[in-house]
Amino acid sequence: MKTFTAEGKPLAELEVSDNDMPGVTCGRIVFSDPAGRSQLITLRVGTVPARGVEPARYEVYLTSWNPDDLSQKWETKLTTEPQDGTPAACATDRLDATTDGKWLTVANVGTDFSSFVVAAESGAAQSVDYYPMPLGHFVGSFIGTNPASLSNVDDLRVIDPADNSVVNVMHGRSTDGGTTALDAVVNAASEPNEATWLEDGETVVAYHNFATHIVNVRTGALVHSIEFPEEVNGFSADPLVDPVSNHLLIHYACSGGCSDRLEGYEWGTWRKLWSQSRIDNMCTTHSGQVTVAANDQVAILDAATGNQIQFTTELEDCGDVFGNFGYNEKSGKMYRLTN
Repeated sequence: MKTFTAEGKPLAELEVSDNDMPGVTCGRIVFSDPAGRSQLITLRVGTVPARGVEPARYEVYLTSWNPDDLSQKWETKLTTEPQDGTPAACATDRLDATTDGKWLTVANVGTDFSSFVVAAESGAAQSVDYYPMPLGHFVGSFIGTNPASLSNVDDLRVIDPADNSVVNVMHGRSTDGGTTALDAVVNAASEPNEATWLEDGETVVAYHNFATHIVNVRTGALVHSIEFPEEVNGFSADPLVDPVSNHLLIHYACSGGCSDRLEGYEWGTWRKLWSQSRIDNMCTTHSGQVTVAANDQVAILDAATGNQIQFTTELEDCGDVFGNFGYNEKSGKMYRLTN
């Protein structure tokens, strides 16, 4: 594992061997806590050898690491499993965090498919009787015949993880090819790359059925919908919102002879401000700027006009994006993606 400073310089590196961390690392997640500090969480299945009459077993751990030196901040044992002659294997579907960085969700851990909501600061874990998924600052319990795969979902309970209280219950899936508020939220949970949450932690912008929808999960209201542009024969739309400049940016992936494009809208009025074609990918937006990949280069555009501010040929794409930085696997370096 490696960590970097905000300027992209290497900060710490930890070589993990089987002796240090026996078993299988099942997943990891990087996010920001309420103070804006980066947090690194890993989930692993560790092996414990037999001790006399005590049989060998597996133990599932959630671990928080200090990004400065990769020392452990806390480690929580979630479940214990008998080995029964089977090799250690990942036994969880999802490891996620709420957008305020206060809570972690771990779904379907171990052979008994246990699920947990975990306090990110302390590691205190609460077992829950539903399949948890983050919804902004809340946690969602999707109700249906197969909530883990988000198929055949009928209802959604929006839960405050601080006290496990139900904030709202959303009902109703579309039966006529349209979109309900629940349809949009289900797609936001199943396809997180096609959705973005606002800083209020309760408003989501999500793609569904050839349109981008704004939904408030606290109230269950479908606030507004933006249909695909007529000239776009698209199959997905990826939104980002810059709260500083009050702009909604939507990247449309296109097929059938048209090119991918990026469009800017004014938040609240939903007025389209500009459109820019031949945009391969939208990477991040910050303080009135949006960073994109185009023509095997990376460029920064003005979010209000779509005009190019600057570009670089040093990067072909944005790499793995973490906030306003991108990690380039080829060079092993972090790059700032905004001015």
